Amino acid sequence: MLNKFAIVPEHFLLITRTFKQQTHLLAADDLAAAHACIRAYHEHGQELFVFFNSGEHSGASQPHRHLQLLPVDRMREGLVEAGGEGWAVLADRLTGGDEGAEESVRAELPLATFAERIADDVDPEALRAAYVRLYRRACAAAGLDESELGGLAGDDVPSKISYNLGMTRTSLVVCPRLAEGDVVRSRDGEAVGRLALNGTVLAGTALVKSEAEWNALRTDPGQLRDILGKIGGGSR
Repeated sequence: MLNKFAIVPEHFLLITRTFKQQTHLLAADDLAAAHACIRAYHEHGQELFVFFNSGEHSGASQPHRHLQLLPVDRMREGLVEAGGEGWAVLADRLTGGDEGAEESVRAELPLATFAERIADDVDPEALRAAYVRLYRRACAAAGLDESELGGLAGDDVPSKISYNLGMTRTSLVVCPRLAEGDVVRSRDGEAVGRLALNGTVLAGTALVKSEAEWNALRTDPGQLRDILGKIGGGSR
């Protein structure tokens, strides 16, 4: 279904038919349904970015399980005019196949991300296995011991952490979340808003609610970097 509060045109949601918790781990069929949408768009010459917010610090707003899907071309609209000609989905930059380039991107990021490259025709169980591996690494980065995780099979397992998931046709990324955001301040120190970030951060975007916030972050890019470090820090 289309998102009532769309980030970009054609922003849509995948929602479970029966109620399932947003804070529980995703099942193989959740991931497979999202990846099937990605492949369908790709067959028509378009790409999708999928994101999932889970937990109080992730930017999640609804308890009913839903994944969100954004057409990449729609995300790119307006960026050329704003000087963003080189923008590409961050998740793909983290798994592009060039190990040196991937490490360079990770080194530049102030937040922890864990990524795997996935096959275009990945089957549901292999896709969930990759998701679980990344989730375990995110839990470790958030300070949890492996013994605290317990069994992770099925879709009725509460997550131990807040996190975001990002997925493209060939990339899967998980980011542990420690906070939803922080106050944005103008150059003179006045609070002009609060930046709250969700899974779109794994596309390489940050969404603001006012021009005052936008101007404050543009004039002080270090402030954005500091907020990213607070929301998704931890060991990599």
